[in-house]
Amino acid sequence: MGYNMDIIQRLTGYGKAQRTGRHLLADVALDLAHSAAHHEIDESDAMRCYLVYLKASTGAKADPADRSVRVNASKMRQIIKAADPELLQRVMSFSDRIPFGRRRSMYAAMVDACRLQLNGRRVTNGVLRKLLTM
Repeated sequence: MGYNMDIIQRLTGYGKAQRTGRHLLADVALDLAHSAAHHEIDESDAMRCYLVYLKASTGAKADPADRSVRVNASKMRQIIKAADPELLQRVMSFSDRIPFGRRRSMYAAMVDACRLQLNGRRVTNGVLRKLLTM
């Protein structure tokens, strides 16, 4: 499909903000889902999106063949393929119900929720609780 320059600029902004210590991956996921839902990006843009975000957050270029880069781009690909910002909003809202010390990474739970949905599973509140609890 080809990436949209607006999402590239926003990913660069998220990456630069990440350098300040702010944890923005949940916001990145939500933005990617919105962009995918509006057909601004598709799953073929996942690697490019991840590389832009990574370069902005670390200041270094990454090798797309590197295993960790492929794994993290795959996580973004799941979010883009699901293209369901409402699901990610549910994860964010439900996360507030889990005590901080027992809560898993919201981004990881978002990726897992997208994977489940893509595999045809219904993501109920019970499933969200399991995804968000350590």
